[in-house]
Amino acid sequence: MGLRKQKHPMEQIKMFRKNFIKQKLEAGKNVIGTWCVIPSPVVTDIICSAGLDFIIIDAEHGPIG
Repeated sequence: MGLRKQKHPMEQIKMFRKNFIKQKLEAGKNVIGTWCVIPSPVVTDIICSAGLDFIIIDAEHGPIG
């Protein structure tokens, strides 16, 4: 009998999404993102709709820090 590899507990949760950034990096592809210090959900929504792979929200160095 072979040993079965046990799944990570987070893989069993249906809502857990795959880390597409990690997959792109492992495939040798570039990821593009930005840094945002503007404390506005509208600005964040606009940035997210621009098609970037990630956004970093800086709550320390901008007007909210």
